Amino acid sequence: MLHQHENMKEFQKQSIMEKQFDYDVWCSYTLFEAHTLQSPNLIYGAGNFGQSVCRALQQHNLPVIGFLDRRATSGMVWQGVPIYPPDWQGAPSDVNVLLALHNREVALLPVVADLQQRGYTKIILPMQFYDVLGDAIGDAYWLGERGQYARWREEIEAADELWADAVSRQWYRAVLRFRLGGDLVGLPAPDVARQYFPADLPAWPSPLRFVDCGAYVGDTLNNARQLGVEIESAMLFEPDLRHFAALTKYLRQEWSVPAFSWPCAVSSSSTQLQFMSDGAEGGKLAEGETVVYAVALDDVLQGYAPTLIKMDIEGAEMDALNGARRLIQAHRPGLAVCVYHRPTDLWRVAALLQGWRLGYRFYLRMHGQNTFETVLYALPDG
Repeated sequence: MLHQHENMKEFQKQSIMEKQFDYDVWCSYTLFEAHTLQSPNLIYGAGNFGQSVCRALQQHNLPVIGFLDRRATSGMVWQGVPIYPPDWQGAPSDVNVLLALHNREVALLPVVADLQQRGYTKIILPMQFYDVLGDAIGDAYWLGERGQYARWREEIEAADELWADAVSRQWYRAVLRFRLGGDLVGLPAPDVARQYFPADLPAWPSPLRFVDCGAYVGDTLNNARQLGVEIESAMLFEPDLRHFAALTKYLRQEWSVPAFSWPCAVSSSSTQLQFMSDGAEGGKLAEGETVVYAVALDDVLQGYAPTLIKMDIEGAEMDALNGARRLIQAHRPGLAVCVYHRPTDLWRVAALLQGWRLGYRFYLRMHGQNTFETVLYALPDG
């Protein structure tokens, strides 16, 4: 950790001197100091992420005195750790509050304001405590050790030139400032209602020949229908068998146009891979209890000419794009690709597509809180 810290100091100096990129992105923060967590720690949020934070603190032998949670009732505990309501009066004056909210539903800024109003002065954001606890917390979507961004400098700055409009560039820099410096104020409000079909971008061709990678239970199809998007045909891929059953039920009962569904993941080649289900939307290709079939779109969609490919596949987007390269080169469909599952996807997905030189314009929009549901939209010229 110390080595990363020294690298970042030098990196910040270089950025200021050369005045490249939007250098306030790089200079808006310092890496978090581990000794801060030696004070008593409260964890705000007793859900899955909060529990991971608690385990990480305990693994580092750092003091945990409890959780704060709006759902708390008298006597609630998790593995012996008490859970208090936010108005609990027993916190010591030097307590840290680790904000363990890491999802698309709850904006952090109002929570911070509420805690400050209650008298808490040492509020620590996820991107700050992850510098110390990340090794014990593990993968957490876009959240990563901020010292790594020094190694990605050239890629990040190069991607700043790829965006086709000022709004996308604003979003891109706001996401980076949020991740690196915890800038909660600079995040524009997300467009929750129109994910994959944003109103401020040129409309997709109509009717759509739609490929849905990560179809879940048919939620994107249903949203498209509610928004009045006309679909000619749909090819849907969902590896979680429980979700696939719900998807096929939805297609039988609610869908009238041609739609074909595969109980498969999408990857760079057609093979068998391990799959880990979280019981909700976040199942992903990783070491897990289940083996699933994964397919390359180039292998299974020969003869199909899509006009829109959507990918929300929990960090496998880069592999899936490589497995669809011939299809994309042949038909130049619109692309809607999630770029929030891994830290580097924010810039590497656009760079990958730009490297294919297919004449795409790139846009970035956000559809969830805390930079979740950030989507890269690639629209073909002409």
